[in-house]
Amino acid sequence: KNKEFKHKGIMHSVMKGIDSVADKNIILYSDIILDQYLLKKLIEKEGDIILVVDSTYKQAHSRNKKLELVVTKYPPIDRLRDIDINRKNPVVRIAKGFSEKDAHFEFIGLALLSKKGMEILIREYKKLK
Repeated sequence: KNKEFKHKGIMHSVMKGIDSVADKNIILYSDIILDQYLLKKLIEKEGDIILVVDSTYKQAHSRNKKLELVVTKYPPIDRLRDIDINRKNPVVRIAKGFSEKDAHFEFIGLALLSKKGMEILIREYKKLK
């Protein structure tokens, strides 16, 4: 439990939840509902930091939160919705509060990190702290 959530946010919650680092680590926000197919495919992936993103966020007209928007090297493929587990598309920027028209995706709250990826995340968090 992160009693400081309102002031320190989600990343502080993630950092408080790290007891140990495995070869593969999943970060999953507690309010996410997902299909086991997506989770299985994600676990099969190799990479240091893999984020699951969604390009259909612009179609949702009512929201009760600021979105964690993502800009990637390549824009989304022009399809209504597609799970493209094999496409590599480096993240250029991820943040809350920038214009939705400038973003390509929304981070859905699901990520896979290798041991090296977790070490990078922890190190960068400590720098910002």
